[in-house]
Amino acid sequence: MTTKRGQYGSAGIPEYWVVDIHNRLLHIFRSPNETGYAEETILSADEEIRPLAAPDAAVRVADLLP
Repeated sequence: MTTKRGQYGSAGIPEYWVVDIHNRLLHIFRSPNETGYAEETILSADEEIRPLAAPDAAVRVADLLP
């Protein structure tokens, strides 16, 4: 089975985010490789992330959730 994570990683997309609305989490995948991503970080609603493309911009996970 092919997944978006695998496709994005093998294409070299530097960062891939998945918002888990049900559990109120953000999954961040970094360090792309030929099979997907080497790193996965999981953040809760009360945390924030700085995107690789805009490291000076902080994004609160809660702002991504309904």
